Order: sequence, then C-alpha cells, then structure tokens
Amino acid sequence: MEAERHAHMIRVSYVAVLVVSAAVLGGCTQWKPYRTITTSSPPEAIKYQAKECFSGRTNPTGMARCDEPEAGMYAIQHRHYQYQDRTENKTTEIRSGEYHMAFVEFDDQGWFADRRQMEALFMLLGELEAGNRHTLMLVYAHGWKHNASACDNNVYCFSRLVERMDILERNLGSAGARDEKDDGPPRHVVAIYIGWRGLSVKGELLSNISFWTRKATAERVGRGGVKELLTRLEDYRRIRNPQHDELKTQLVITGHSFGGLAIHAALSHAVVERAVGVSREPASRAEGVTKYRTARSYGDLIVLVNPAFEGSLYEPLLHVATNRCYGRDQRPVMLTVTSVGDTATGLAFPLGRGLDTLFEHAGSTAQGESIRQTVGHDPRYETHQLKWRGSKAQRGSGQEVRVAEEEECGCPYLDRTEDFKWWEFVGQGQLPGQGELPLVRRPQTEAGRAASPPPPLPADIESGRRIYRAYGDQVALSGDMKYSANYPYLVITTDAEIIASHNAIYSEPFVEFLHKFFLVHIANGRPFEADVCHRDFAGCLPGGLIPCERSCQLQTGEACTSQREAGEKTGD
Repeated sequence: MEAERHAHMIRVSYVAVLVVSAAVLGGCTQWKPYRTITTSSPPEAIKYQAKECFSGRTNPTGMARCDEPEAGMYAIQHRHYQYQDRTENKTTEIRSGEYHMAFVEFDDQGWFADRRQMEALFMLLGELEAGNRHTLMLVYAHGWKHNASACDNNVYCFSRLVERMDILERNLGSAGARDEKDDGPPRHVVAIYIGWRGLSVKGELLSNISFWTRKATAERVGRGGVKELLTRLEDYRRIRNPQHDELKTQLVITGHSFGGLAIHAALSHAVVERAVGVSREPASRAEGVTKYRTARSYGDLIVLVNPAFEGSLYEPLLHVATNRCYGRDQRPVMLTVTSVGDTATGLAFPLGRGLDTLFEHAGSTAQGESIRQTVGHDPRYETHQLKWRGSKAQRGSGQEVRVAEEEECGCPYLDRTEDFKWWEFVGQGQLPGQGELPLVRRPQTEAGRAASPPPPLPADIESGRRIYRAYGDQVALSGDMKYSANYPYLVITTDAEIIASHNAIYSEPFVEFLHKFFLVHIANGRPFEADVCHRDFAGCLPGGLIPCERSCQLQTGEACTSQREAGEKTGD
C-alpha cells in the first residue's frame, strides 16, 4: 500500500510538472466562456437573445456570418443556410433552411461557465412549444483539444451535420413524406453544443501532455452540469410526448473522444438502471412471473464516437445487458463506435493508462486489458463491425478521405451543405430480398401515433454473421451471432476507410451511416428482426424474481461474461 501511494504521488507530481511547464511555455487557453451573450432583462420579463446569422459558403442574406467574432459571442444562434432541392421536373433549385444552435459551456470543475446559457436554451424550447412546434434536439459534446470558439472545426462540422438533418426533416416531413398527408410542419431542429476546455494549453506538442488533466476534467464535466442539462432535456422531451409511442419531439445525444467520456459519466448510471429494469403484470402476481421491461435509451439514442474511456467503465453495462432478454420491439439504445484507424485511443490512450495504473492490481488478463484499453479497442466488448464496401473513389465525395486533423474556421472532412444532394442520399440502402429501403417515417394517424408497428429490419446471414445493408451502398453493418439480433447496446468497430483517424469522425461515409441509422431505427422506429433469446442460466427457476434469459452466449453455452472469457486468473 505504501509503495502504491508513493507511486501515485510520483505520477501526480510528474503530470503537474508537465502541465505547469506547458502553461509557462505554451500558455493556457482562455478560462472564461466564449459565448457571453445569453439573456436580457427587459422590464416585463427575461428573454433569450439570439443572433440571426448565415452559415455557408455564400451569403446572399446580408446577415452576419455565424463565425464572425460578434456572432460568435451569442449562446443562441438562429442559423440560416442554403441548399439544393430537386423540383418535380428533376431540375435543381436553391432553397433556404434555418435552425437554432445553442452553446452551453462548462468550466474545469464541471460547473456551468454561465448558467444563463442553459436558461436561454430552455426559453427557446419553451417558445417553440408555445408555437406548437415539435423539435429534434441534437446534442454534441466535443473532445480533447477542442472548445466552443467560433472557429473550432468541431463547431463547423457539427453545423454541417445538423444542416443535413434539417434538410431531411424538411423533405421527408413529420409524417413520412412531403405530401398532403403530412400532419404538421417539419420539426424544428435545435442543435446543442456542449463546450468545455478540451483544449487547455496552446501548441500541438504541449497539448498532448494534457491527457491526464483533460481526462479528469471530462469526467467532472459529465458528472456535473452536463448531467443536469441532459436530465432537463429529457424531461422536456417527455413532456412534449405525452403518449409514449408518439415521439414527435426527439433527443439524440452524441459525444466524441473525451466528450464521449463526459456523456458516459453523465448517463452510465441511468443506462444501466434502464437495462436492468423489471416489472410484474398485475394478472401475473399470483404466479410470481417477473419480466424485463423494454430497455429505453436516454432520450432516443446515445452515440459515442472514438470514445476515450477504458473498458472497465463499460463492464457493468456488459454484465447487465448480456444477462437478460429483449422483446421483439426493442430498438437500439446506444452506439459506441471506434475506428481501427484511431491511434489516439488505440495507442496513446493505453500508454497513458499504463502509466496511470502501473501499480493497480488486475484480477485477470481480461481485467488488465479493460483498465488500459478503451472500450472500442477491447474485443471483449465488440458486438458489431462496420465494414467498408465502396470503392476508393467513393470516399469523401469522390475524393480521397480528408485526414487533416485540424483546420480553423472550416471542416476538413465533410462536404459543404450546398453540395449535399438529399434525394440521392435517400435513395440508397437495401433490404434482403426486398430491394430498395425507403427512408421515410412511418404513416401517422390523426392523433400522431403510429398506425401500425413498423416492420423489423431483417439481415442476411453470411459466414456466420448477420449483415445489414440498409445504411447506404458504401457500408455494411456486420453483427456477431453470439449476441441476440436486437441487442440494443451496439459496440461497433469500423474500418479506417470509413473513419480514417481519431478526429475524422465527420467523414462522408460515417455521417451517411449515422443519418440512415437514425432514420431507420429512431425516426422510423424499426427494431432489428428479433430472434429467440439464448437459453436460461443453468439452474435458473422460471418465474423467479430475477429473469434469467441471456442475450449473449458463447458457442460453449457459457455466458459472455463467464470466467473463461474473462481470462485466466493472474493470481492474488
């Protein structure tokens, strides 16, 4: 114990020296928030302040550009953009779109940098509710070496992804098609950018040594104000959807790198709680039959991309999720996606964790790997692979994948919104033996509820794996057969042709996959085609207090969390 305490003090001292040296030599980034214009207090009531601005290559409106210094000071931006649309005679014309982007920033202790930013956001959402507008809320938490400044490339890339989603909302319609049956105006898209000091010191070389401090900060941010923000957003979603199957107002939560760690820190407890939940039907009380509830996401979907947290933090969910059963209506809950080309989480992260855990005891080989490797680089947790099946020329819209790691005041990965041809995007995706998959929302009744349950998404079985080609002609989702088909916690390893590196998460193939996954499973509400769960645990009595069906089982018949998979004991 004394040796471990001494080693810990050495590590802390080492990191402190590096960080202080970096601050002196390179200089710290600013401590105060970037978005300082939030609310105003006129005599009658407090109001949120929003900046009308233009986002795009050309600016025919005369508005300020959203990345200009003055516009970049606003916590709420009402962004306007232009895009191509296809007319009935198949020619193209330029149309205008608009959405809101809100910035909520946090300091190094996880406190709100300015709580009025969140207050302004909920004033905006209240105004949309008063106008009877449903919303699609898209939350993004950036990662290491980024912030909420107007010129950060994550702000640029996120805005382009949001604009594409807004275009699809406008053209697919809230009822599934742009026609007279549409039961209301398109949902209003509200983008929510979670900002924190992921970039704490200036200079690429010096910022690399901020690994330990930024990882700890991301965890504090997630457990602090981010948890409150996400809780309030889900409450807003729940209130706007009084009928559980209506889901007109939706919430998607995304995090990248240490931003994925922040989201996981904020939501992991709630996700596990919803995974393990059970219920009893009143008519079954006499028999004592207990059933698992449908596992719900936080909001409608959680997406973690190249997340920078160790697999041991994911272990509780693995045990809960694989040792239960899922009904046929179970939809995806969470995607955890990691590229094999991500050397930051594949190489740098385990090196950093190796130093941090040098004197920690691991009870098995598998446990030792889990405390050093990120969840996406540990085969123990992988459930799916996202495979590249396009040609080299298809990458990056007809060009090589753009792998530039950083670009100020621009997005080096994703094509401009003006070049996005939504009608070509919608026309791709195949179903086994059924031809093209229509990416439209299911028909609605007058009450806004689904007229009939959406059909499940079937798979082809090839080489002992389930293959899904519903997400475009460039990628295929390949599922491990030891997991039930509708296992809702997808841990996906993706080819480098799809995500080239740690920061290249806004590549064209991957963004297309995300959009189509959302349209198929969240907007359309289609589950994966379910199969029977694996057999019960040995010696488990039916009707017990804890249901015993498994959703993951090894070929030997053992549970996926059995000691054999965990690895040989390394000794006490």
